[in-house]
Order: sequence, then C-alpha cells, then structure tokens
Amino acid sequence: MALVHKIPLGLTLIRAALGPVVLALALLSPLKAAFAACLIVAFLSDVFDGVIARRLNVSVSPTHLPSPR
Repeated sequence: MALVHKIPLGLTLIRAALGPVVLALALLSPLKAAFAACLIVAFLSDVFDGVIARRLNVSVSPTHLPSPR
C-alpha cells in the first residue's frame, strides 16, 4: 500500500490521540480556547479523512464490514 493511502489512517490516529486531550481539557483545565482548538482539529481531521479516503478509494462502506458474531 502506498504511503498516500495511509493518510486517512494517520488522520484517524490523530483523532484518537486527541480524545484523551479533549477529555482532560474539558474536565481539568479552564482553557476554553485550547479545548475549542482540539475540537476544531478533530472535526477538520474527520472531514479531510472522509474526503481523502473517498478520493483514494480506500473508504470502507458499512456493507463491506464483517458481520458481528
């Protein structure tokens, strides 16, 4: 798999890493600007993840996911 096809995965990992940061900022810190910045970065990475994945044809539709057992 080419490096360019790993971009959506990288964006997903960024969002996963931001999760605990957003939670900590929401619960422990009064820095509303930092909390908002993390939410904006997470939102934009989600948008770009979807757009890039579709353009590179690496998105997984729900019909291709394995069925739960």
